[in-house]
Amino acid sequence: MDAAHRRFMDIAGTTDVMSFPAHDESDASAAVEVDLFICTDVAAREAAARGHAIEREILLYAVHGTLHACGFRDDTDEAFRAIHAEEDRILAAAGMGAVYAAPAREAAQDPQP
Repeated sequence: MDAAHRRFMDIAGTTDVMSFPAHDESDASAAVEVDLFICTDVAAREAAARGHAIEREILLYAVHGTLHACGFRDDTDEAFRAIHAEEDRILAAAGMGAVYAAPAREAAQDPQP
């Protein structure tokens, strides 16, 4: 992930997810298509720290990256709150519940991946 992060973003170091929109971003009616790079090493560390399965963390990254492809940002406090609120909304609608914002003890008690 470090090599990809350097190559595509010109940023040293690893990251959790990188997204590359593959649809016409200027066409609001275009179907969303996105290529994602997800770092499973970061996902494993974060899942362990949050007390839930790695699959939940990877799903969070997939949703997060897709939201970036839909125009969401996370580079300001307001944008950060908005993207994570939308992640929670989507994951709750899918029956997963909040992943990013879930306290570790709740996530650890949740038997779903």
